[in-house]
Amino acid sequence: MDLPWAWEKIDNFGSLRERDSFLAWMQRQIAAGIAEPIYTPSEEPSEPGDQWIRHLPTGSLWRVVPVENPYGPGFWPADEDEIPHDLPPTVTDHGSWPPTSQR
Repeated sequence: MDLPWAWEKIDNFGSLRERDSFLAWMQRQIAAGIAEPIYTPSEEPSEPGDQWIRHLPTGSLWRVVPVENPYGPGFWPADEDEIPHDLPPTVTDHGSWPPTSQR
C-alpha cells in the first residue's frame, strides 16, 4: 500500500519552471509539518547550493540538488548514490510529481 505522503526521486527537473514549482510545493510540505529543512548531515556529501530536507513521517533525508550540478537540478534521497549513473529522465517520467491532489 502506498502512503499518501510518499516522496519519489526526481533525477532531473524538466525545466527551471518545474523546479520552481517543486520548491513552492516543498515549502507547502514544510508549512504543513510534513517536512523540515535541515543542515547538511556531516556524514553526507554536499555541494554548494544543496538543500537538505527531512521527511517527517518516515524520517528519511532528501537532497534538493542545485542547478549548477552537472546532471542538472533534482531531488534525491540521501541513501542513494550522490550522482545518477544513467541519463536524466524525460519530463513524462515525472508522473508522480506534483501529487495528483496538487494538480
